[in-house]
Amino acid sequence: MQYVETLQEQLADLRSAGAKRIPSDLLDQYEQHVDNISRQLGPAKLPSYCRPPASGTKATPPSGMKEGNSNSPAGGAVAGEHGSAAQAPQSEGVKERAALNQRPALGNLTSDTKEVIDRQQNLQDDLTDEMVELAAGLKRNAQAMQQSVTQRGVLLEETDESIERNLASAQKSVKRAKEEHTRLTRAVGYTAAPRFRANPNTEL
Repeated sequence: MQYVETLQEQLADLRSAGAKRIPSDLLDQYEQHVDNISRQLGPAKLPSYCRPPASGTKATPPSGMKEGNSNSPAGGAVAGEHGSAAQAPQSEGVKERAALNQRPALGNLTSDTKEVIDRQQNLQDDLTDEMVELAAGLKRNAQAMQQSVTQRGVLLEETDESIERNLASAQKSVKRAKEEHTRLTRAVGYTAAPRFRANPNTEL
């Protein structure tokens, strides 16, 4: 279940960080897949020695201990003295020994338990492989997007340079046309001036 929680946290990070770069339908599809695997795994099952002891359970004394003879005054005094002095340490030791006795050996696992462990391990391996594939796909998409942005930037720069060149060429053409017009106007003036002075009534 820890792997599933880790995947859910990573998926939430992808939603917050890559909302503009990753399609939302892809994230929704992967989230649904993680939820399905989480339902298949189910809640974690703790062994008996990991569970807290039930309230009200009394610890049984070790079999080697014998109760003192309360009928005799000396026996009652000795039993009371030992009971008051060693009650807490003995109860803790009894609880520890009882927990050790209840702990199952690894070789005594049932076939159902082994099957559940194997199935969970296989699911975790599948999740790991899918996360690796998803990360590789996201990396490829990011690289493709970066390459596309780079190509667009180069294309825009080339377009700007072409526009600047065309604008400069147009400005030069306009300047040359103005100069040619001025030159022709002056030439016509120089040619027509003597004729006009000789015959003022001559039409230009």
